[in-house]
Amino acid sequence: HIDLVGRAISDRDAEIAFSCLPNLKSMNISIVEGEYGNNGIGPLGAASIAKHLKGLTNLDICKVLDYLADNSLGDDGAMILGKGLTNLKSLTMRKQYDNSAENNISKECAAWFVKNMKGTEVVCRSD
Repeated sequence: HIDLVGRAISDRDAEIAFSCLPNLKSMNISIVEGEYGNNGIGPLGAASIAKHLKGLTNLDICKVLDYLADNSLGDDGAMILGKGLTNLKSLTMRKQYDNSAENNISKECAAWFVKNMKGTEVVCRSD
């Protein structure tokens, strides 16, 4: 397991960092309080995760609490992860502790995960 919460991982950083961790099974790259040091992994970073971390079984990309920074993953990045990480047992991509907003994942995208990722615990939204 590796915990990269608040480490300011960008899409570019993701390509470099994740290429060195091919056997990683569990990762937390959530966003935490404040806008400094937050992860900015979007669709390109998601592609790096899917490319280099094929054996990943647990992935947590959340926004923790209601702070300024948002996870830039969005539907495109979420779909890249869902289609590319076939060994996942748990995938969390929601905003935690604030039921008023999701983590840039639409209801349509969340529905795709429910339908297509059988055997995987998927939490895409907080509502």
